[in-house]
Amino acid sequence: MAVDTPLALRGIPVTEDENGNICLNDLWRLAGSPEHKRARDWHRSKRAAALEAALQNRIVGISHKSLKNITETTCYTRGRGRGALTYAHPVLALDYAEYLEPALGVEVRDIFLRYRANDISLANDILDRIAEQVREDELRVHSREEITVRNKELATRGRKAGCRGWEYAELHNSGYRGLYNGLDEDGIHTLKRLRSCK
Repeated sequence: MAVDTPLALRGIPVTEDENGNICLNDLWRLAGSPEHKRARDWHRSKRAAALEAALQNRIVGISHKSLKNITETTCYTRGRGRGALTYAHPVLALDYAEYLEPALGVEVRDIFLRYRANDISLANDILDRIAEQVREDELRVHSREEITVRNKELATRGRKAGCRGWEYAELHNSGYRGLYNGLDEDGIHTLKRLRSCK
């Protein structure tokens, strides 16, 4: 049975089904949605198959249920196409998290174990992270407002100095080159892999 309070990692909820199986799609999104590491790719691997078989044998040994009934519940997909969700037993989900990204695997194991143990310090850690994120968001908004004011001042001074048309772009690029070791706007977009706004 699923726990009442949803599990959250890096501020993102990780959903469970009614049997406590973890949604692998949520873990995949946490890892940055790597196209070559979808749940279906992991589930086809020999390692995942061996782990799932060992898990099923253990469950059958403990619960005395038939292997057929267990097989349908340790890893399964609900829905079709882009909206399909894959759920897996927590043991398999922890392995999938490690397959996605070793650091994520360690984080998931730590948080999951604390979550299942109803560790109150986990709630405090989550609240601390939320407060830190709020502070970062406030600082980002303040910085953007400051940049807007400075850009308007720069445009006003450029106008007074006689800048026209493309000269404004060169004026802004001069500022970027000073801040980013000679890179202009296009160079910054390339370096940071940003989409062009043009």
